[in-house]
Amino acid sequence: MRKKVITLLATVLVAVSAGVSLAAPAQATDGSRPAATDAAEGSRQLPKGLPDEAVASRPSPKELSDGAGDASSVADEYWDDRFRNQETGRMLDDSFEYGLRAIQDYGNPHQLWRVYRWDDGWSAIWNHATGRCLDDSWEYGLRTIGCHYGAHQLWYAHYGPNTVGVTLQNAVTGRVVDDSFEYGLRSFGLNYGPWQQW
Repeated sequence: MRKKVITLLATVLVAVSAGVSLAAPAQATDGSRPAATDAAEGSRQLPKGLPDEAVASRPSPKELSDGAGDASSVADEYWDDRFRNQETGRMLDDSFEYGLRAIQDYGNPHQLWRVYRWDDGWSAIWNHATGRCLDDSWEYGLRTIGCHYGAHQLWYAHYGPNTVGVTLQNAVTGRVVDDSFEYGLRSFGLNYGPWQQW
C-alpha cells in the first residue's frame, strides 16, 4: 500500500513541478546550516546543466590539500551536520566495520558529516569518522566511498511542500536518501514523505 501511495505522490509532484525553476537554498555565512527555502516558491527539480558542468567545477583529488577528502579550501562554504530521519529518528552513520546505515543516536563522529557546498547549490557530504563521501549510482546504490567529488557524490539539499527536514537528492540518479523500518536505508524516488526528510 505504501509503495502505491508513494508512486502516486511522486507522479503528482513531477507533473505539478514540470517546467518550474528551482530557487537556490539560502547562503550560510557563519558555518551554520543554510535556512530552509519557502516550499511555495517553486518546484524542487534538480538544477539544469548537471552533472557534466558540476563535475568540471569540482575539485579533483589532486586539488585537495590533505588527501583525506577535505574540500574546505575549494568549496564555497562548509559546515558540520548530523542527519536524523524525521520518521524513524535514526541517524545517518558510516563506519568501516558496518558501512553506511541508519541507527540510533550515539553522538559520535560516525554520525557527524561535513557538508561542502558550492554556489550552484550542489554539495558533497563527507563523514568525519571514515573520510568517505555519500555516493549513489544505479550500479551500486546508496553507499559511501572515497571522495572524488564526481557527479555521483553531488547532492542537492532542498525542502519540499509541508516538510520539516531537508531532502538530499543525488545529481545522477535523482533519487533521495530514504530510511524506513520496512526497507531500511536506501536511495529512492523523490516523494517528500517523512522517510526522506533529515
